[in-house]
Amino acid sequence: MIVNAAAHRDYSIGGTDIQIKMFDDHFTVESPGILPGVVRINNIREFHYSRNPMIVELLNEYDMVKEFGEGVDRIYRDMAEAGLPEPEYKQSEFMLYATLKNKNWGKTDASWVVTTHDGVHDRGHDEGHDGGHDEGHDAAHDKIENLIIFCEKPKTRQEIMNHLGLSSRGQFLERYLKPLLESGRLKMTIPDKPQSKNQKYVSSKVQN
Repeated sequence: MIVNAAAHRDYSIGGTDIQIKMFDDHFTVESPGILPGVVRINNIREFHYSRNPMIVELLNEYDMVKEFGEGVDRIYRDMAEAGLPEPEYKQSEFMLYATLKNKNWGKTDASWVVTTHDGVHDRGHDEGHDGGHDEGHDAAHDKIENLIIFCEKPKTRQEIMNHLGLSSRGQFLERYLKPLLESGRLKMTIPDKPQSKNQKYVSSKVQN
């Protein structure tokens, strides 16, 4: 799955990378770019499309893939042979998420109850406040609500970062922009061109 992400991610999308998030009961590979060509979640096993054919050819040459177009179907087969749930795919405006669940899936004490992309609030625990988790949570929540109000009129990424007092583009993307886009609280003004230099972000309640 990781090799597949490296082979097929959309390298035109900057500001983020392939991310691997591991938990007791599953792991998720997050890859920049939605499914390419005619490939959709409901036909992902049958249809194959190479976004980066030269990378795929190189991986094949070094035996990192067995044959062209076999990656996803092989994952399904391996999971079935191990008696585990089928792979789970979902996508947002500009990210593809692929999740594999293990034998711990569904147990009440499993780590999925606190995964980092279940919501923006969990990310607030890392805000760096000395008062502990509760204060970090409240501070993050206040920033998010303030951001939503600020974006009632479309704003650029830099305008939002300046408003929040952030200088790290990566921190802004991971803690604020990506989770708010995924949750639908923010929308792109040019959704079909995520990397457009004219891209702005607006609160979803304004667009509806």
